[in-house]
Amino acid sequence: MLTVPDNGTPSSSEGVKLQLGPGDLETLLKLQEAGLLDLEGLDEIQAHDPKHVDWTYEAFHKHMIAKQGLAQQTAEYRVRYVRFLETHDEMPVDLRPPSEESYLEHIYHRRGNGAPGSTLNHYRKAMKSLLKFLEIPTWESLDTQFPQPRATWTLPPDELVPRFWMDTDAYGLDDAYERDLLAHVYHFGFHTGVRPPSEIVALDVSDVDFDDQRVTITEKKKGNKRRDLQPVEAFVITGKDTPSLKNYLDHHRPRVDDGQSDAFFLDKHGKRPNPIVLRQTLSRVGKRIWPKFKPYTMRRWFATQMLIASDFNIYVVAERLGDSVRAVENHYLDKAKALSHIGEEYQLPRFQPE
Repeated sequence: MLTVPDNGTPSSSEGVKLQLGPGDLETLLKLQEAGLLDLEGLDEIQAHDPKHVDWTYEAFHKHMIAKQGLAQQTAEYRVRYVRFLETHDEMPVDLRPPSEESYLEHIYHRRGNGAPGSTLNHYRKAMKSLLKFLEIPTWESLDTQFPQPRATWTLPPDELVPRFWMDTDAYGLDDAYERDLLAHVYHFGFHTGVRPPSEIVALDVSDVDFDDQRVTITEKKKGNKRRDLQPVEAFVITGKDTPSLKNYLDHHRPRVDDGQSDAFFLDKHGKRPNPIVLRQTLSRVGKRIWPKFKPYTMRRWFATQMLIASDFNIYVVAERLGDSVRAVENHYLDKAKALSHIGEEYQLPRFQPE
């Protein structure tokens, strides 16, 4: 039951008694948030709503995929972020029910300990998804992004890059198939700029057209949107003496293929690789070649190389990467200009693809 104060006598304890049905609480919360209603006891009712206390991570995960339209991997990461908030050793966040005050105290603690804005933004987005799942109006504090410093990443020297797929003895892996798999993944990643690991893991055998030299990528980050890479250079897709896609498909994939998976790249058990495991493996092994390596190093290296090779045609590069023109300018342009020793005064060509 909820008491609505009598507009004529605001100080009176008497009011109209309302029986709230399913969905009514969310509507009243939105009206109160907009300043259209002033309801006593609403916050208390919200705080004691069983669904705000008894929710499960499994139901949260399903809701993000089915109702919020998020990709499987994005939903998995947001579950991990929310779980981290709730179980933090030093400053756990009250999430049953969600407390904005507790969340803000956690963020204040994390920022005081040097957590970058880019990291905190992941937790901010995860909290917005949780509130949406619980049908709680989003907090105002979640609407503002944390400032992110300008990119400070570096790239490996060009002469070092081939070692990622050639120097398999440096991987530190005993399994011969795992070494061959990683060599082909590194080669593919550095020469296509696909988003690792999601777009690598999502690649199916049917996505590769060797005759047309085309690879169709599934953009998990964009709700499984598809984009074509064409033409893909011959040494990347059909080369006989390189770790090409055809080389892997003909000589390495059959070693573990049991006919149960459509995935192009298979783990040693014949399954589609787990994206989290692949990311960790690429990172760990890559650091043995170049200590600053991260999986996204492959995409960054390709983007800067393509910018330079195309005379800084940001439209062509954006189309190939599946990024916006602004993203290419913000993330890769300065690094490419520095690598090519072009000054700030250089006027970039603005060729839009026909």
